[in-house]
Amino acid sequence: MSNINFMPDDYIQKRSSLRYNLIYLFLIFMVIAAMGSTFGIIKMRQKAVKKRANLVAEKLANAQKEIEQLEALQVKRKEMMRTALTAAELIEPISRSLILASLTNNLPQGTRLTKISLIEKKVQTSTRLAGSNQYDNVKNPTVTPKPSTLIEIEGLAPGDKDVAAYIAQLDISEFFNQVSLIYTQENTKEKKNTTPLRRFKLTAMLNNEMHITQGTVDEIAHLQ
Repeated sequence: MSNINFMPDDYIQKRSSLRYNLIYLFLIFMVIAAMGSTFGIIKMRQKAVKKRANLVAEKLANAQKEIEQLEALQVKRKEMMRTALTAAELIEPISRSLILASLTNNLPQGTRLTKISLIEKKVQTSTRLAGSNQYDNVKNPTVTPKPSTLIEIEGLAPGDKDVAAYIAQLDISEFFNQVSLIYTQENTKEKKNTTPLRRFKLTAMLNNEMHITQGTVDEIAHLQ
């Protein structure tokens, strides 16, 4: 016996089309929801990236300020050093700071100083023979020579070659004369498992006849 369908064909078609329309609407809703969530995620990432970029920019700005402050401090330090050296020059013929700077700037790599002593030796005043009249006394005044200064230098160096190089640097310096080596010997006070160093002692005479110029002060201040 055959089955008889009492539903009209148009009703079946409408019902099928309604089902398809619902499926399409559901798919469109899913696509819109996916697009909305993607847009929201992109916006959140944009906010996070922008926030991070602002933090990086703020850190860069702070670093730039610190660099500018450091540069300003370096310039101020050099100016203060130059002023101090110039003031010391006015007080002493050759200031102790200039002597110390010259001694330390000429050190070879790995060499350090442990002791510096300045010993001033006074020279007796010599007087010319007085003349028979006032003109001769003015012509032959009393001569007061400058006191000589002996410098004793002690330090540690990696080897005798470094000591010789240091002596050579002091020899060509305008500050010192008669640079002499007293001794070099093994440093017995070193701790074990350390690089062996040589203990040395030098002497030099300070060149009291040297005239300190502003260029010399600027050069030493620049090396600090």
